[in-house]
Amino acid sequence: MKMKKTIGPVVKNICFGALILATSLFASCQKDALNSNTSSEAVPSNIKLNSLAATQTSQYKLTAPIVLNGVSNITISGDSINGGNSVGITLINCKNIHITKSKIMNGTQRGIFVSSCTNVLIDSCFISNVAIGIYAHDSFQVRVMSNQLLNMKGPVGSFIQFDNISGGYNRICYNKCEDVIVNGSNPNAGDGISLYKSNGSPTDQIMVMGNSIRGGCTNTGASGMAGIVAGDLGGSYQDIENNILVNTGYVGIQMQGGTNISIKNNQIYSDRLPWSGLGLCSANYSGLPSNNNTITGNKVKWNSGYALCGCNFERDTVFKAGSGSSSNAMPTGWKINTVNASITSSILPAVLITQK
Repeated sequence: MKMKKTIGPVVKNICFGALILATSLFASCQKDALNSNTSSEAVPSNIKLNSLAATQTSQYKLTAPIVLNGVSNITISGDSINGGNSVGITLINCKNIHITKSKIMNGTQRGIFVSSCTNVLIDSCFISNVAIGIYAHDSFQVRVMSNQLLNMKGPVGSFIQFDNISGGYNRICYNKCEDVIVNGSNPNAGDGISLYKSNGSPTDQIMVMGNSIRGGCTNTGASGMAGIVAGDLGGSYQDIENNILVNTGYVGIQMQGGTNISIKNNQIYSDRLPWSGLGLCSANYSGLPSNNNTITGNKVKWNSGYALCGCNFERDTVFKAGSGSSSNAMPTGWKINTVNASITSSILPAVLITQK
Protein backbone atom coordinates (compact mmCIF):
# COMPACT_ATOMS: atom_id res chain seq x y z
CA MET A 1 0.00 0.00 0.00
CA LYS A 2 1.39 3.43 -0.98
CA MET A 3 0.87 6.29 1.41
CA LYS A 4 1.69 9.95 0.89
CA LYS A 5 3.95 11.28 3.62
CA THR A 6 5.43 14.76 4.07
CA ILE A 7 9.15 14.69 4.88
CA GLY A 8 10.26 18.23 5.71
CA PRO A 9 9.53 20.18 2.52
CA VAL A 10 9.24 17.02 0.47
CA VAL A 11 6.07 15.06 -0.26
CA LYS A 12 7.02 11.46 -0.99
CA ASN A 13 5.29 8.17 -1.67
CA ILE A 14 6.74 5.73 0.83
CA CYS A 15 5.77 2.15 1.34
CA PHE A 16 5.00 1.36 4.97
CA GLY A 17 5.61 -2.37 4.60
CA ALA A 18 7.44 -4.25 7.28
CA LEU A 19 11.18 -3.76 7.19
CA ILE A 20 13.40 -6.55 5.93
CA LEU A 21 14.93 -8.34 8.86
CA ALA A 22 17.76 -10.83 8.91
CA THR A 23 16.86 -14.33 10.01
CA SER A 24 19.88 -14.57 12.30
CA LEU A 25 23.24 -13.00 13.04
CA PHE A 26 25.84 -14.83 10.98
CA ALA A 27 29.58 -14.48 11.42
CA SER A 28 30.13 -13.71 7.74
CA CYS A 29 28.57 -11.14 5.43
CA GLN A 30 28.35 -13.92 2.87
CA LYS A 31 25.65 -15.53 4.98
CA ASP A 32 23.56 -12.37 5.49
CA ALA A 33 20.45 -13.22 3.51
CA LEU A 34 17.36 -11.06 3.90
CA ASN A 35 14.04 -12.35 5.12
CA SER A 36 10.76 -10.60 4.35
CA ASN A 37 7.62 -10.35 6.44
CA THR A 38 4.60 -9.19 4.45
CA SER A 39 5.89 -6.17 2.53
CA SER A 40 5.62 -6.39 -1.25
CA GLU A 41 8.85 -4.38 -1.44
CA ALA A 42 10.83 -6.76 0.73
CA VAL A 43 13.68 -8.70 -0.85
CA PRO A 44 13.04 -12.44 -1.17
CA SER A 45 14.84 -14.50 1.44
CA ASN A 46 16.86 -16.41 -1.17
CA ILE A 47 18.64 -13.27 -2.43
CA LYS A 48 22.04 -12.60 -0.89
CA LEU A 49 23.05 -9.04 -0.08
CA ASN A 50 26.24 -9.40 -2.11
CA SER A 51 24.15 -9.84 -5.25
CA LEU A 52 21.68 -7.01 -4.65
CA ALA A 53 23.66 -4.54 -6.76
CA ALA A 54 22.58 -6.45 -9.85
CA THR A 55 18.98 -5.44 -9.14
CA GLN A 56 19.72 -1.69 -9.40
CA THR A 57 16.72 0.00 -10.97
CA SER A 58 16.99 2.32 -13.95
CA GLN A 59 13.82 4.15 -12.85
CA TYR A 60 14.50 6.99 -10.41
CA LYS A 61 12.29 9.82 -9.22
CA LEU A 62 13.89 13.22 -8.64
CA THR A 63 13.59 14.03 -4.95
CA ALA A 64 14.72 16.86 -2.70
CA PRO A 65 17.02 16.00 0.25
CA ILE A 66 15.24 13.89 2.86
CA VAL A 67 15.28 14.41 6.64
CA LEU A 68 13.68 11.82 8.95
CA ASN A 69 13.58 12.26 12.73
CA GLY A 70 11.98 9.68 15.02
CA VAL A 71 10.56 7.65 12.14
CA SER A 72 10.31 3.84 12.06
CA ASN A 73 9.54 1.01 9.64
CA ILE A 74 9.86 2.60 6.21
CA THR A 75 11.69 1.99 2.94
CA ILE A 76 13.23 4.74 0.83
CA SER A 77 13.68 3.43 -2.70
CA GLY A 78 14.21 4.72 -6.22
CA ASP A 79 15.05 8.32 -5.29
CA SER A 80 17.49 10.53 -7.20
CA ILE A 81 18.77 13.31 -4.94
CA ASN A 82 21.03 16.23 -5.82
CA GLY A 83 22.45 17.25 -2.47
CA GLY A 84 23.47 20.82 -3.15
CA ASN A 85 24.34 22.34 0.24
CA SER A 86 22.33 19.72 2.16
CA VAL A 87 22.91 16.14 3.26
CA GLY A 88 21.22 13.82 0.78
CA ILE A 89 19.41 11.63 3.34
CA THR A 90 19.46 12.31 7.09
CA LEU A 91 18.20 9.79 9.67
CA ILE A 92 18.03 10.85 13.34
CA ASN A 93 16.54 8.72 16.13
CA CYS A 94 15.05 6.35 13.57
CA LYS A 95 14.46 2.61 13.70
CA ASN A 96 14.00 -0.09 11.06
CA ILE A 97 14.88 1.94 7.96
CA HIS A 98 15.80 0.52 4.55
CA ILE A 99 17.46 2.81 1.98
CA THR A 100 17.82 1.03 -1.35
CA LYS A 101 18.26 1.55 -5.11
CA SER A 102 18.68 5.30 -4.84
CA LYS A 103 21.14 7.86 -6.23
CA ILE A 104 22.66 10.69 -4.18
CA MET A 105 24.98 13.06 -6.01
CA ASN A 106 26.55 16.48 -6.29
CA GLY A 107 26.53 17.83 -2.76
CA THR A 108 28.87 19.71 -0.46
CA GLN A 109 27.74 17.65 2.55
CA ARG A 110 27.41 13.93 3.32
CA GLY A 111 25.49 11.61 1.06
CA ILE A 112 23.76 9.70 3.87
CA PHE A 113 23.97 10.64 7.56
CA VAL A 114 22.73 8.21 10.25
CA SER A 115 22.68 9.31 13.91
CA SER A 116 21.24 7.62 17.02
CA CYS A 117 19.43 5.00 14.95
CA THR A 118 18.81 1.27 15.23
CA ASN A 119 18.50 -1.30 12.44
CA VAL A 120 19.36 0.61 9.28
CA LEU A 121 20.11 -1.14 5.99
CA ILE A 122 21.65 0.83 3.10
CA ASP A 123 22.09 -1.25 -0.02
CA SER A 124 22.29 -1.00 -3.82
CA CYS A 125 22.70 2.79 -3.84
CA PHE A 126 24.96 4.98 -6.00
CA ILE A 127 26.63 7.91 -4.20
CA SER A 128 28.91 10.32 -6.06
CA ASN A 129 30.54 13.72 -5.80
CA VAL A 130 29.67 14.43 -2.16
CA ALA A 131 31.87 15.25 0.84
CA ILE A 132 31.50 11.86 2.60
CA GLY A 133 29.52 8.96 1.20
CA ILE A 134 27.88 7.29 4.22
CA TYR A 135 28.47 8.44 7.80
CA ALA A 136 26.91 6.51 10.69
CA HIS A 137 27.21 7.84 14.25
CA ASP A 138 26.10 6.57 17.68
CA SER A 139 23.96 3.82 16.18
CA PHE A 140 23.30 0.08 16.32
CA GLN A 141 22.76 -2.60 13.65
CA VAL A 142 23.91 -0.57 10.67
CA ARG A 143 24.49 -2.49 7.42
CA VAL A 144 26.08 -0.83 4.38
CA MET A 145 25.95 -3.44 1.63
CA SER A 146 26.58 -3.60 -2.13
CA ASN A 147 26.65 0.13 -2.79
CA GLN A 148 28.81 1.97 -5.32
CA LEU A 149 30.57 5.18 -4.29
CA LEU A 150 32.48 7.45 -6.67
CA ASN A 151 34.62 10.54 -6.04
CA MET A 152 34.31 11.76 -2.49
CA LYS A 153 35.24 15.44 -2.34
CA GLY A 154 36.22 15.84 1.29
CA PRO A 155 37.95 17.76 2.69
CA VAL A 156 37.80 14.62 4.87
CA GLY A 157 36.23 12.43 2.27
CA SER A 158 35.64 8.90 3.50
CA PHE A 159 33.53 6.58 1.40
CA ILE A 160 32.04 5.04 4.57
CA GLN A 161 32.67 5.87 8.21
CA PHE A 162 31.38 4.20 11.35
CA ASP A 163 31.71 6.55 14.34
CA ASN A 164 30.88 5.05 17.74
CA ILE A 165 28.89 2.19 16.26
CA SER A 166 28.26 -0.54 18.82
CA GLY A 167 27.05 -4.10 19.28
CA GLY A 168 26.37 -6.93 16.88
CA TYR A 169 25.07 -7.00 13.32
CA ASN A 170 27.06 -4.06 11.97
CA ARG A 171 28.37 -4.56 8.42
CA ILE A 172 30.29 -2.79 5.65
CA CYS A 173 30.37 -5.41 2.90
CA TYR A 174 30.60 -5.81 -0.88
CA ASN A 175 30.76 -2.10 -1.65
CA LYS A 176 32.67 -0.72 -4.66
CA CYS A 177 34.50 2.54 -3.96
CA GLU A 178 36.63 4.67 -6.27
CA ASP A 179 38.23 8.11 -6.30
CA VAL A 180 39.36 9.09 -9.78
CA ILE A 181 42.29 11.48 -10.15
CA VAL A 182 41.26 14.52 -12.17
CA ASN A 183 43.91 16.86 -13.59
CA GLY A 184 46.57 15.15 -11.52
CA SER A 185 44.97 15.44 -8.10
CA ASN A 186 42.03 14.65 -5.88
CA PRO A 187 41.34 16.88 -2.84
CA ASN A 188 40.01 14.00 -0.75
CA ALA A 189 42.00 13.78 2.49
CA GLY A 190 40.11 11.07 4.31
CA ASP A 191 40.34 7.35 5.00
CA GLY A 192 38.36 5.22 2.56
CA ILE A 193 36.54 3.04 5.14
CA SER A 194 36.96 4.13 8.75
CA LEU A 195 36.02 2.40 12.00
CA TYR A 196 36.29 5.16 14.61
CA LYS A 197 35.73 4.37 18.31
CA SER A 198 33.49 1.48 17.26
CA ASN A 199 32.97 -1.76 19.17
CA GLY A 200 31.40 -4.92 17.89
CA SER A 201 30.22 -7.83 19.98
CA PRO A 202 32.40 -10.76 21.12
CA THR A 203 29.94 -13.03 19.32
CA ASP A 204 29.37 -10.80 16.27
CA GLN A 205 32.20 -8.54 15.15
CA ILE A 206 31.83 -5.44 13.01
CA MET A 207 32.42 -6.91 9.56
CA VAL A 208 34.28 -5.08 6.77
CA MET A 209 34.34 -7.72 4.08
CA GLY A 210 34.50 -8.08 0.31
CA ASN A 211 34.86 -4.38 -0.46
CA SER A 212 36.77 -3.10 -3.51
CA ILE A 213 38.54 0.25 -3.12
CA ARG A 214 40.58 2.09 -5.71
CA GLY A 215 42.04 5.57 -5.25
CA GLY A 216 42.16 7.80 -2.22
CA CYS A 217 43.95 10.75 -0.71
CA THR A 218 46.52 12.25 -3.11
CA ASN A 219 47.63 14.99 -0.72
CA THR A 220 51.36 14.46 -0.15
CA GLY A 221 51.10 16.39 3.12
CA ALA A 222 48.34 14.20 4.58
CA SER A 223 50.35 11.16 5.64
CA GLY A 224 48.48 8.36 7.36
CA MET A 225 45.32 8.41 5.25
CA ALA A 226 44.41 4.84 4.36
CA GLY A 227 42.08 2.69 2.33
CA ILE A 228 40.75 0.99 5.47
CA VAL A 229 41.40 2.02 9.08
CA ALA A 230 40.57 -0.24 12.03
CA GLY A 231 40.77 0.63 15.71
CA ASP A 232 40.89 4.38 15.10
CA LEU A 233 41.18 5.92 18.59
CA GLY A 234 40.39 2.50 19.99
CA GLY A 235 37.59 0.05 19.36
CA SER A 236 37.15 -3.69 19.53
CA TYR A 237 35.75 -6.78 17.82
CA GLN A 238 36.31 -5.69 14.24
CA ASP A 239 36.94 -8.07 11.32
CA ILE A 240 38.56 -6.71 8.14
CA GLU A 241 38.59 -9.57 5.64
CA ASN A 242 38.80 -10.34 1.90
CA ASN A 243 38.93 -6.74 0.73
CA ILE A 244 40.86 -5.58 -2.38
CA LEU A 245 42.67 -2.24 -2.31
CA VAL A 246 44.57 -0.46 -5.09
CA ASN A 247 46.34 2.93 -4.84
CA THR A 248 44.34 3.98 -1.78
CA GLY A 249 46.53 6.87 -0.62
CA TYR A 250 49.33 6.79 1.94
CA VAL A 251 48.40 3.41 3.50
CA GLY A 252 46.50 0.39 2.30
CA ILE A 253 45.13 -1.00 5.59
CA GLN A 254 46.08 0.38 8.99
CA MET A 255 45.27 -0.74 12.53
CA GLN A 256 45.66 2.30 14.78
CA GLY A 257 44.85 0.67 18.12
CA GLY A 258 42.05 -1.34 19.66
CA THR A 259 41.61 -4.90 20.85
CA ASN A 260 40.25 -8.13 19.38
CA ILE A 261 40.67 -6.87 15.82
CA SER A 262 41.25 -9.21 12.91
CA ILE A 263 42.71 -8.21 9.52
CA LYS A 264 42.87 -11.26 7.27
CA ASN A 265 43.19 -12.35 3.65
CA ASN A 266 43.11 -8.91 2.05
CA GLN A 267 44.93 -7.92 -1.15
CA ILE A 268 46.76 -4.59 -0.91
CA TYR A 269 48.60 -2.98 -3.84
CA SER A 270 49.95 0.42 -4.84
CA ASP A 271 51.90 1.80 -7.75
CA ARG A 272 54.83 4.07 -6.85
CA LEU A 273 53.06 7.39 -6.33
CA PRO A 274 54.17 10.61 -4.59
CA TRP A 275 51.68 9.93 -1.76
CA SER A 276 52.08 6.14 -1.35
CA GLY A 277 53.77 5.36 1.98
CA LEU A 278 53.17 1.78 3.16
CA GLY A 279 50.87 -1.11 2.55
CA LEU A 280 49.89 -2.72 5.87
CA CYS A 281 50.54 -1.09 9.25
CA SER A 282 50.01 -2.13 12.86
CA ALA A 283 50.49 0.66 15.41
CA ASN A 284 48.74 2.24 18.37
CA TYR A 285 47.91 5.92 18.24
CA SER A 286 44.91 5.64 20.56
CA GLY A 287 46.59 5.84 23.96
CA LEU A 288 44.39 2.87 24.92
CA PRO A 289 45.27 -0.84 25.21
CA SER A 290 46.00 -2.56 21.91
CA ASN A 291 46.25 -6.35 22.14
CA ASN A 292 44.58 -9.65 21.24
CA ASN A 293 44.70 -8.70 17.57
CA THR A 294 45.30 -10.84 14.50
CA ILE A 295 46.81 -9.67 11.20
CA THR A 296 47.54 -12.57 8.90
CA GLY A 297 47.17 -14.03 5.42
CA ASN A 298 47.26 -10.67 3.66
CA LYS A 299 48.96 -10.25 0.26
CA VAL A 300 50.83 -6.95 0.02
CA LYS A 301 52.85 -5.19 -2.66
CA TRP A 302 53.18 -1.48 -1.96
CA ASN A 303 55.58 0.56 -4.04
CA SER A 304 56.28 3.59 -1.89
CA GLY A 305 57.04 6.96 -3.40
CA TYR A 306 56.10 9.24 -0.51
CA ALA A 307 57.81 12.53 -1.23
CA LEU A 308 58.21 13.86 2.34
CA CYS A 309 60.24 10.91 3.61
CA GLY A 310 62.04 10.12 0.38
CA CYS A 311 60.56 6.62 0.38
CA ASN A 312 61.31 5.27 -3.06
CA PHE A 313 61.22 1.56 -2.45
CA GLU A 314 58.77 -1.26 -1.76
CA ARG A 315 57.39 -0.82 1.76
CA ASP A 316 54.87 -3.56 2.38
CA THR A 317 54.44 -3.94 6.15
CA VAL A 318 55.30 -1.86 9.20
CA PHE A 319 54.85 -2.89 12.85
CA LYS A 320 55.29 -0.28 15.59
CA ALA A 321 55.48 -1.65 19.12
CA GLY A 322 55.17 1.75 20.78
CA SER A 323 55.57 2.25 24.53
CA GLY A 324 53.62 3.22 27.60
CA SER A 325 49.95 3.92 26.96
CA SER A 326 50.64 3.61 23.23
CA SER A 327 52.20 0.15 23.42
CA ASN A 328 51.09 -2.30 20.75
CA ALA A 329 51.32 -6.07 21.12
CA MET A 330 52.48 -7.83 17.96
CA PRO A 331 49.38 -9.24 16.26
CA THR A 332 48.98 -12.99 15.94
CA GLY A 333 50.09 -14.20 12.50
CA TRP A 334 52.00 -11.01 11.63
CA LYS A 335 54.82 -12.95 10.00
CA ILE A 336 52.41 -15.01 7.89
CA ASN A 337 51.47 -12.06 5.68
CA THR A 338 52.85 -12.30 2.13
CA VAL A 339 55.10 -9.37 1.24
CA ASN A 340 56.29 -8.66 -2.30
CA ALA A 341 53.19 -10.55 -3.36
CA SER A 342 52.67 -11.42 -7.00
CA ILE A 343 49.84 -8.95 -7.48
CA THR A 344 49.36 -5.86 -9.63
CA SER A 345 46.74 -3.16 -10.04
CA SER A 346 44.81 -5.66 -12.18
CA ILE A 347 43.45 -7.29 -9.00
CA LEU A 348 40.60 -4.83 -9.60
CA PRO A 349 38.84 -4.59 -12.97
CA ALA A 350 39.48 -1.61 -15.23
CA VAL A 351 35.83 -0.57 -14.79
CA LEU A 352 34.93 -0.79 -11.12
CA ILE A 353 31.93 1.55 -10.90
CA THR A 354 29.14 0.38 -13.16
CA GLN A 355 26.31 2.55 -11.84
CA LYS A 356 25.99 6.18 -12.96
